[in-house]
Formats: sequence, C-alpha cells, structure tokens
Amino acid sequence: MFDILRYELYKMRRLKKVYFCSFAINFLPLMLLFVLTALFFKGIIYRDFGVMQQMFVKEFGSGIMGTLVVLLSFFSWASWFFQTIIAGELISKEFENKSIKLMLLMPFKRLTIYMGKLLSTLVFFVVNLFFYLALCALIGVALDRVFGFKVFALIDYPLLLQLCSAYFVINFSYISLVFLVSIFARSAESTMAFTIFATFALKLIDNVILLFGKLDIIPFHIADNLVNYSYLKSCEVIKYEKLIKMIENGSYQNMPISFDMLGVNILYSLAFLVIGYQIFKRKEEKG
Repeated sequence: MFDILRYELYKMRRLKKVYFCSFAINFLPLMLLFVLTALFFKGIIYRDFGVMQQMFVKEFGSGIMGTLVVLLSFFSWASWFFQTIIAGELISKEFENKSIKLMLLMPFKRLTIYMGKLLSTLVFFVVNLFFYLALCALIGVALDRVFGFKVFALIDYPLLLQLCSAYFVINFSYISLVFLVSIFARSAESTMAFTIFATFALKLIDNVILLFGKLDIIPFHIADNLVNYSYLKSCEVIKYEKLIKMIENGSYQNMPISFDMLGVNILYSLAFLVIGYQIFKRKEEKG
C-alpha cells in the first residue's frame, strides 16, 4: 500500500493542476492576509492604530469562533470542488489516455490501486488543511501583533479540534463520492460536471421528497426522516435552520453547529467506497 501511495503522490506532484487547486483552496485566508497588510500600511500612514483596534474588538471580539467556523466551512466546500479535479486526473484521465493499463502490470491488487488513489487524494486534503490552519494562525498573529487583538485567548481549542475532525470525516465522504462518479466519467472535466450535477440533483431530490410529504403523497414523517438522514444533511456542520432562528431571535450565545450526523456520513462513505470499488474492479476486468 505504501508503494502505490508513494507512486500516486509522485504523479500528483508532477501535475500543475494540483498546485492551482491548492492555491484556490487557500485563497480566502491569503486574501485576508492581503487585506490586513493593506490596513497595516494604512495605519502607518495615518497613525490610527487605536481606531483600528477598537473597530476589530467591537466587530469581532465575541465572534472569533464564529469566524473560524465560516473559514473552515469555506475550506470544506472549496476542497470538495477542487478535489473533483484531482480525482478526475487520478481515475478518469487515466482511463481516457489508457495509462491505467500500465498500473495493471504492477504487482498490486486492484483494491490496493483503488485505495492508493483515494488515500493520495486524502493526503492532498490533509496537507491543505494544515496549510489553511497555518494561514489562519498567521492572520491571528497579525491581528495580535499589529492591532493588539488577543485572538488566541478567545479560541475554543476543543471545539476547533472537533470542527477539523468533522470536516475531515465529511471530506472523506466527498472524496469517496467523487471517486465513485469519476469511474463513470470519461475525462477529468466530465468528473467535475457530473459531481456538480449529482450534488444539485441530491438537493433537488430532498426538496421533492419533502414536498411529497407536505402534499400527503407519502406520509410526512417518512419524508421528514428521509430528508433528515439524506447524504447532504449528513454533511452539514452548520445547521442553517438553527442559524436562521438565531438571527431572528437575536441570540448569539450558542453557535448553530452540530456533529450528530457524522455517524450517518461515515455509513455513506463506506457505501460509496464499496460501490465504487466494485464498479472499478469490473471496469478493469473489461480492459
């Protein structure tokens, strides 16, 4: 397994698209650093550090964890989108240019090849997660050193660890789904198109089921359970229903996040992996 993983990582390092995807995933914190740099030079020119410090404390003093939740949510969605490109290159592209046949000549089982490709994509996610967190920490250092805003004292580190673990689980299911889709695609571009379509289709199916429940076409409690345990619902860390209620009530004490659907998400991941591998194996057997 280690040899095939190292081989897949070597191929990824030679792909220019990998570096573009990494830049795109980490674009938001890079942009925030650019903005802070501009504010820093503005402060030097106008000597208004005190005003800036008051502004940051007033606007963000009680919302550091909320800001981190938003940043990590953006990271998760950006990773999902750009991981489709990586998966397309590792599977669909190799079927397209017939290079997959070279891998079949190696002394590896098909399961090892499939898992090696999946794990290499997971390594890509983990590396970008650490880099993303490092950029966020750099933003915190800038706020602390330049504006005197004690960011690190306001962070709930156990909650941050829970968030990172949750998004790791969710993105593993993303990768499993994308690999399943990429087996049917004939190119890296069609992998992205099919994955985006599948996401919107799943959301539309949830809405149709809920509509059928409200119209009594199917029992409402069955429709409600089907939607609540759907794949897209299992990917939600930010509960948007709670967020809307929180905004309406004006109560910002408890963040609208929940990790209660991660077990369901893991089951979806296993299902995607098993189905994807079975299709991958049969496709290989046909040449």
